[in-house]
Amino acid sequence: MRRSYKFLLICAFIITCVPYVFVSIFAETAVKAKNSQLLKQQPAAVMVQVAQVKTANLPKQVAALGSLTSRQKVTISSEVAGRVDKIFFKNGQEVGKSMPIVQLDNTKASADYESAVTALQLSRSNLARVQALPVGTISQQDVEKLQAQVKSDEASVKSAQATLNQKEITAPFTGVLGSFQVNVGDYVSAGQSIVNLVNSEQLQVDYNISEDNIPEIKVGQ
Repeated sequence: MRRSYKFLLICAFIITCVPYVFVSIFAETAVKAKNSQLLKQQPAAVMVQVAQVKTANLPKQVAALGSLTSRQKVTISSEVAGRVDKIFFKNGQEVGKSMPIVQLDNTKASADYESAVTALQLSRSNLARVQALPVGTISQQDVEKLQAQVKSDEASVKSAQATLNQKEITAPFTGVLGSFQVNVGDYVSAGQSIVNLVNSEQLQVDYNISEDNIPEIKVGQ
């Protein structure tokens, strides 16, 4: 009778404990599975580069919109009237200082210059011939007239030379030509604009900045 009772107690204990054991095993398995899933979801390790902290001056920059202009710019025009005979350059080409840009018709100016040179040569020859004569052969008044004629002819040559030079329009400085406003065969008046000339080697930038930055602006920056 006692053996039967013990056997029943053991069976009752087993029946009571087994569910708890299964529950514990199941719970532990579930926790391990969840932890494994969390580990898989974690991001991969990232390599980090470490540097030593140092003190330094950080430059302050101010962005501003500006326009680029030339410090030397001129409008080429003719000093005298005339018809355009030659144009030596094209739009946008670079020209050197004193190089001819436009040639006006100089047929009459060349003829006037040659005539003035011939007259000067004649007056000088007459003066030299008189001065070679013995003293008293010709009056001093006539000599002075010949001398005055020479000076007048010299002035005429200079005037004719200047007019002839004005027929050739040259560059006052080295630069880049703009767009020509005349063509070969056009008649230009004195002072009429022909083309713009810009010195591209000397440029400046004009821009606006905030008033808050003005105290920080210094020459040489």
